[in-house]
Amino acid sequence: MGRLRATEKRLAKRGVAYAKEYSEQISDMVERGVARKLTTDQIKDYQGLVHYNTHHEILRPNSKSTPIRIVFNSSASYIAHVLNDYYAKGPDMLCDLFGILLRFRQRPVAIVGDISKMYKSVPLSEEDKMTHRFLWRDMNTTREPDHCCLQTVTFGDRPSGVIAMTALHKTAEMFKDNYPETAAMIINNSYVDDILHSCESAEEALERMKTTEEILKRGGFQMKQWVMSGSHDMTEDSKIIATEVVKVLGMIWEPKKDQFSYKVRINFSTKRKKICTGPDLTVEEIVQKIPKQLTKRMILSQVASLYHPSGLATPFTIRCKPLMRHLIPRKQEYKADEQLGWDVPIPDEMHVHWVNLFQDVYPLEDLKFRRCIKCDNALGNPTLVIYADASNIAYSTCA
Repeated sequence: MGRLRATEKRLAKRGVAYAKEYSEQISDMVERGVARKLTTDQIKDYQGLVHYNTHHEILRPNSKSTPIRIVFNSSASYIAHVLNDYYAKGPDMLCDLFGILLRFRQRPVAIVGDISKMYKSVPLSEEDKMTHRFLWRDMNTTREPDHCCLQTVTFGDRPSGVIAMTALHKTAEMFKDNYPETAAMIINNSYVDDILHSCESAEEALERMKTTEEILKRGGFQMKQWVMSGSHDMTEDSKIIATEVVKVLGMIWEPKKDQFSYKVRINFSTKRKKICTGPDLTVEEIVQKIPKQLTKRMILSQVASLYHPSGLATPFTIRCKPLMRHLIPRKQEYKADEQLGWDVPIPDEMHVHWVNLFQDVYPLEDLKFRRCIKCDNALGNPTLVIYADASNIAYSTCA
């Protein structure tokens, strides 16, 4: 109850519209059956285990459907018990990210599918529902709160990802005799709620999307949308959307041109709830607006923000590593009193190098990479050519 009051107070400070959006998200959960309100008799008569969770919001400014998402803190203590302490994490069910992206680039026609509210598609047992209770009263602080319980898997539980992935894989396995290729695609080419695949033709891609929806529907899952490479005439009832740009496991994909590109985001502004409060810097603003004092922590944050799981940006990111080595030398190379702390400004001579490097990252936005690694009209089996080279500064390889 105390934490509910603290949440209400914090939401009130953010404004009426913000608090209303939060309340509407919980109401939507009840309407969709993700949560339900408990009656007085249900609370009184239930004799099993009971646990109450706190809840808070996660801001998703890039999402048009749910800019605020409600999450439940299963790691919070309630009467000296933490729900996640009673759970095992379970095995790693995620497919290898590099393998998925490589298969996504294998054939001429690519498809990307998004499973709608994947975790919320997996129901909880009655006992688990009662250990996922929470309080809410629509910001009406003059009345007693409603006691609600979650009815589906929630993001905050330690094994929630494993549970959702297991349900997805088991659903695919049920139909592997009828749809062997689609079942294998779901199991091997899914990464949480994203499904990536490449096909030889548009007809094969459409068939794969159709059978995927049939399989997942039987397991209680629904496909939110599909994106397909190229320009194709789609039926009106199709879930295939036409978009210029879509994020594919962190990479920027332009489906109509069927190519990858990069978006540079250099931003030194302070963060609030892990979101930068200021705009990204343009290449013209780097020299004028970059902080006069840079620290190792600030630099590493910017370098790590360039996400490239397929390694396409390595020719640039490998330039960052020797410079980082000067800031973080090996133990045998420095004395204890010469160690540079993470929040200590770097020397002026190093500051100049990093400003120049941050300027040099922007041409990455002009680079385009073909998604499909298969040449047009290719015949016979492909030949894999690997080149590697090394120096006393760095080493790298290209296949």
